[in-house]
Amino acid sequence: MRQLLIKFIAVFVALVGVSVMYAWWSDITFFKTIAPGFITMKFTTALCFASAGAILFLILRYLEEPSDVTEMIILFMSLIIFILMGTIFISQFFNIKIGLGNLFVSEIDIADGSIPGQPSLGNILSFLLIALAGVMAVKDFIKYRHQFFSIGAIIGIIGLLALVGYGISIPFLY
Repeated sequence: MRQLLIKFIAVFVALVGVSVMYAWWSDITFFKTIAPGFITMKFTTALCFASAGAILFLILRYLEEPSDVTEMIILFMSLIIFILMGTIFISQFFNIKIGLGNLFVSEIDIADGSIPGQPSLGNILSFLLIALAGVMAVKDFIKYRHQFFSIGAIIGIIGLLALVGYGISIPFLY
């Protein structure tokens, strides 16, 4: 039952990511944000949501029935996140405008304190941790099983801070 719930959440997360990406491509404002007037989900964040959902779903599948194809897809999705979020993290850390956030779509309307097309630091770190978990799961799930709880707890705390920040309008947190 627990794995079924986790698979459902993974598919839901991936579908949210795909829906937001479609909204950006089709310019459907309604699907870019939770409610009118709120900040939009960045396209890069949506791409990483789709990848993270796929990683989580495939990790469960890999644990049930290991296969080389599943392993390669997990590693590929993790690589997408590492490259995308790692590059954005480095550009934010060194304050270099590389435009990667607007590579796929262009964002004009931004909230105070956010960078056009770029996710928050919390999002970046969460996605990097998810990608790391994907690599660790494929490498040796049993060896790293205790670290998965820590990764999940950190991501949960970052997510809670993002929700609080969203609720009280502190863009840095979300």
